[in-house]
Amino acid sequence: MERGPNTRVQSEQVDLIHPDFKMSVLRFHQNRAWDRTTMGRLEDSVKIGFSFDDPQLLNECPFVCKISVDTKGEYRYFGVAYGTLKEQEALKQWAAKFPQAKLFTYNGDFIENVSELH
Repeated sequence: MERGPNTRVQSEQVDLIHPDFKMSVLRFHQNRAWDRTTMGRLEDSVKIGFSFDDPQLLNECPFVCKISVDTKGEYRYFGVAYGTLKEQEALKQWAAKFPQAKLFTYNGDFIENVSELH
């Protein structure tokens, strides 16, 4: 099919995993953007990678978070939640409800298993 200036391309319908995660970024759904003015540089943050089956665990997520279908693991979905260094303990407490959760530096250096803390 040849595209011209008046050609409309149908966009693929994407099924949302959770209604709060409407921003599509590549294969991820995100709940909101990182705000540098209030949260600082993303590079100075920590992140938690987590796996889950029940999307309701994401209800009222207080952190910037992105989620996707897990095609390689034993769970249906996986996600990454970001927090400032000041929010690290709150982020760990929030993520402890997931069956698998690990805390990392922004650059991906492993810090600790979070799901083992509860």
